[in-house]
Amino acid sequence: MMGYDGTGYKIYGAGHSLGGATFMNTMETSNVARDGISKVKLYNSGASPIFAERRVGKKKKEVLDNKVINYRTKNDVVSLFLIPNTRYGKTISKETTATRVAGLLPFGAGIGLMTATALQAHSLENWYNKQGETKEQRRERQAQRKE
Repeated sequence: MMGYDGTGYKIYGAGHSLGGATFMNTMETSNVARDGISKVKLYNSGASPIFAERRVGKKKKEVLDNKVINYRTKNDVVSLFLIPNTRYGKTISKETTATRVAGLLPFGAGIGLMTATALQAHSLENWYNKQGETKEQRRERQAQRKE
């Protein structure tokens, strides 16, 4: 999160896995966080069927729909329950290369590959590279170098 000292700085939040689940809980339960944080990006947030019945009110949902983006990698078992349990915000899902390849194999043949890629699918590197750039930022930087 960025600092806020009352001079106009905006606060942004990000969380991965347990951090994402914790941030979701904070945004749902804290008026201070919900009102003070401008935007939240959650990556493969931990989700549980235990919280499937948990609801946010209509007013909270309107606020959170404009602030929260859930990024989820397909085949990620940690965020699997996020799909039916996303109560607010925008969800962006993507496939990893290994998941696409395993899907092309005959039934049963891709099971070992799918199992091996399950943890890789949870990695934050599916959204950011080791330099902390998004893939779009990296493409822009590379295009500027070519000019």
